[in-house]
Amino acid sequence: MSFDEDVDAGGPPTPVRKLREQIADADAILVVTPEYNGSIPGVLKNAIDWASRPRSEAALRGKTVAVAGASTGQYGAIWAIQDLRRVLGIAGARVIEGEVSVARAHELVDGAGTLSSEAVRIRLHDLLTSLGATRILRRQDIDLGKRPLEAAQWGGAVDNVGGDILTWLTRTTDNWGNIASIGLAASHKLETTVMPFILRGVSLLGINSSAMPREVRVGIWKRLATDLKPRHLDKVVTHTIRFDDLPKAFDDYVKNRIMGRTVVQIS
Repeated sequence: MSFDEDVDAGGPPTPVRKLREQIADADAILVVTPEYNGSIPGVLKNAIDWASRPRSEAALRGKTVAVAGASTGQYGAIWAIQDLRRVLGIAGARVIEGEVSVARAHELVDGAGTLSSEAVRIRLHDLLTSLGATRILRRQDIDLGKRPLEAAQWGGAVDNVGGDILTWLTRTTDNWGNIASIGLAASHKLETTVMPFILRGVSLLGINSSAMPREVRVGIWKRLATDLKPRHLDKVVTHTIRFDDLPKAFDDYVKNRIMGRTVVQIS
């Protein structure tokens, strides 16, 4: 829906209300834009317009924002970022110094959807740390190690991969840490020793929802919708697809094109 202050005065539409709540709940925001006709796309401008009102209590007012952009040409991303900065600033956001502008982006991504430019990767890293990230660990940079115990790194972990990653987590979780095992995307195998459990007190927690009685499930669902509701659920659930579209979605996950969780509409 295009921005309409008259409509907003009568009560914002549900998608607008949700957008404003998500922005307000965020500690900081990273806005990444493609270049469209030398500027930002109209749909992005429209979303910013909605988030800029009501002026005195706008979700973007005083919000820390970082920006990045990409284009297939040499200068389009720079133009888009310039306009994005101006629009966000007028909307009341605090746009931080530094940005990531990616020219000829189609030449910097390989067939698997992986960013191949080390220079761009470093710039993205710097931008994320400026937003508050203390450590960014890429999957291909993980040293799985071979010793029964490696240097402790984590206070706890949630793993849906299994296999080598889960084994590595048992060796690198700190004293009294809990690891929740919720999936086997990589492997059903777990090859570890008892040392993390008897020397560090690490607990490996198995999650089995299929055997849970319905009344317990309903109680948990109600709490997840109220006092236990994740603050950043919108960042976790990034896609919604129909059940019939499932077969076409798998390839994007295999080739690392999708981040986050996908909700499947059964009916």
